Amino acid sequence: MNYCLPIALLLSVSAAAQSQPSQTVRNKFEQGTFRNNTPVGEWKYLDNQGQTELQINYDSGNVQYVRPDSSMHLLRVGESWQVLQPARAPRLLGSSYKYFATTAKSLRYPVFALRMHTQGSVQLSFVVSVQLSFVVTHTGEVAEVQVEQNPGRELTEEVLRVLSQHTDAWLPALHDGKAHDARLSVVVHFVMQGTNPNVVRRNFDLDDMGTTTVTYLAADALRMQPGRFAEFTVTHTP
Repeated sequence: MNYCLPIALLLSVSAAAQSQPSQTVRNKFEQGTFRNNTPVGEWKYLDNQGQTELQINYDSGNVQYVRPDSSMHLLRVGESWQVLQPARAPRLLGSSYKYFATTAKSLRYPVFALRMHTQGSVQLSFVVSVQLSFVVTHTGEVAEVQVEQNPGRELTEEVLRVLSQHTDAWLPALHDGKAHDARLSVVVHFVMQGTNPNVVRRNFDLDDMGTTTVTYLAADALRMQPGRFAEFTVTHTP
């Protein structure tokens, strides 16, 4: 079944793309054509295995293919929020795996938090988590961003900094033939690995802070958690 793009988005794409030079894009996550930095014609958006997640024709406004998603989601129905299985889950208008990879590449363990956590003799690993939620509206916009779990200003600000870099549009959730607001969440775990208890480190150069790695779980691995869009783990080893 073909679903049309949100009307406001379709109009903005059509108006911006007329009579401008074209540029073909073909990479790990996207296949399509830009005109004046605006997608036109048919686009495919791929996951990290090269499989199609989403196929859209921007000229006609048709969503030609959306990967099936049986996840439960938190939808706004009337004045209340309900956990339901929509006919179409809310999803990025683009490659969600590009979003995950870009976010993982950008996340850092804040230097101030590292210094606070690694002063003295740290013998045990520990984990703190930031959780943000946001609403994908029935028109495909992001609204009502909330901090649901805040372990500290520096960590929360780092998550907000990275996520605010994304300006992607969304396809809204469809349920009973209508578009609905849906609330999604992103969780970022900050993990400090244990250090040698015999080593006391008090003063650090930035180059001597250790190694940080970032991994992620995508929505298809989080089906038992309604509305969970992604989960990242930022692991630091001194």
